[in-house]
Amino acid sequence: MRELIQANLRTEVGKNKIKYIRTQGYVPGVIYGHNKETRSIKLDRKQMDRFLMYHAKGSTLDLEINGKTVMAVVKDFQRKGLKDLLVHIDFQELSANETVRIPVPIIVRNRDSIERIGAVLEDHLTEIEIEALPSDLIEHVYVDVDGMEFGDIIRVSDLVFENMEKVALLTDRDLTVLAVSAPQKEEPEASEEEEVKEPELIGKEKDEE
Repeated sequence: MRELIQANLRTEVGKNKIKYIRTQGYVPGVIYGHNKETRSIKLDRKQMDRFLMYHAKGSTLDLEINGKTVMAVVKDFQRKGLKDLLVHIDFQELSANETVRIPVPIIVRNRDSIERIGAVLEDHLTEIEIEALPSDLIEHVYVDVDGMEFGDIIRVSDLVFENMEKVALLTDRDLTVLAVSAPQKEEPEASEEEEVKEPELIGKEKDEE
């Protein structure tokens, strides 16, 4: 079941007015869609922060905008400053019978199993791109690395996820997602106690005349 987020149409434009609504606890955003008019909106920052704690770009939700509910997907958002403050968010309105392209994050499980064998897990790809109807979209792809050994590689073609028969995978299937390698050996540092050898003299020194 999709989460419901409250939003309001926004008339405030311009740097100063946008800054003001942020001080009031709102985050500005826009929502657009195929054959849909782009609308400026504002949302409660705390509610959106809670949502983004458990969801990422590509997640679907219901937006209630001035009393009307629409289905949407998070296309992008921006954070700023040391406090990682949410400052803007973009949504795409969805239609039940139209496909949409979204990025899907790759979640790796059992990383510690690689450390236990003294290996290093290399992350080459952190997300894939898919296209599907809204009802068939997925939010994560899980990869379990338990049991992998030195030299093992996982490619996009090896990924398994929900609704595979209904989802079009747009990312190159030959791309490497994860690889297990040996840790790099560090060159030993020269000891401070090592004596510096003096260069050998060639021939005898001549006395000054």
